Amino acid sequence: MLVDFGRAKDLTALHQGLEPLDVKFVGDAVVPDMMCVAMRQGLPWSFDIDTFAACASAHVLLFGSHLQIRLDQNKRWMPKERLHRRLHTVELWTDFFGTLLNLEEGSRAAIGSRPLSLRQLRQRIEAHIGEKHRHATLLRALKHQAALLPSTRL
Repeated sequence: MLVDFGRAKDLTALHQGLEPLDVKFVGDAVVPDMMCVAMRQGLPWSFDIDTFAACASAHVLLFGSHLQIRLDQNKRWMPKERLHRRLHTVELWTDFFGTLLNLEEGSRAAIGSRPLSLRQLRQRIEAHIGEKHRHATLLRALKHQAALLPSTRL
């Protein structure tokens, strides 16, 4: 589990009378590389920034590099880095990034910011990790990733 409360906001205190899930912000609040799609398009945003951060964290673990996004041939936001068949989970990660990066047409809200969408993604990932034959592969990949990280902090 990854948690970063560095810029956490109490949505009930900021916008009394609104349900926390209905609170929206306008403008950018982060460095350009970490701006969610709604920020990049000048749209109101909320939990979109959190789902983008989850994508950025997953991207670093999968590829060892920061997330950069592009529009694919279907006009959907996806990582610039292509998902390789060697991951054996291309469909899972395509769905993960596609859900968390993109906006619904009607509401223009992040698809993945809905609690049900997040729950379904979490369950799919947990089911994948829970498969015995993949557990060893995941551990090897995590050990490899850990070996790439610096041993000391600056």
